[in-house]
Amino acid sequence: MELRHLRHFVALAEEGHFGRAAERVFVVQQALSNSIKNLEDEVGVPLVRRTTRRVQLTPAGEAFLVGARETLARAAQTVERARRAARGEVGRLTLGFVSGLAFGGLPEIVRVFRDRFPEVSVDLRELTAQEQEAGLRGGTIDVGLMLLPVRDPQLTSRPLWRQP
Repeated sequence: MELRHLRHFVALAEEGHFGRAAERVFVVQQALSNSIKNLEDEVGVPLVRRTTRRVQLTPAGEAFLVGARETLARAAQTVERARRAARGEVGRLTLGFVSGLAFGGLPEIVRVFRDRFPEVSVDLRELTAQEQEAGLRGGTIDVGLMLLPVRDPQLTSRPLWRQP
């Protein structure tokens, strides 16, 4: 069973007409009809009653419609979650920090980050500046918080705050 079969079925159920449903999902009417027939064959029961004027769902079709809508909604959520992960809004962030920041700045940075990105878990690692530079180059940490200047010219640094 493919998601397109579910999309076709939901469109047919909501439109109640093969022609309008086919237009809605951008296929020709015969393709929609074949898709619904293949779906019914796979499910093993008739899902719709066909008449010359309209389409009516069978009791099995009514029950199937609920699950089809849930599945399509879940698939859309899954796609959006993947897109959010690609943007860094979901997942895990490994953050290295020097010990001097544990009580002076780090808690506030982590709190603001977690407020902004609640679906990203933050893994904190206390490391020296040299260990952080190595971790950034090696991919064992994603971000390093250390005192400037950063010695490695291949790493990008940005000041977050200044202290007297």
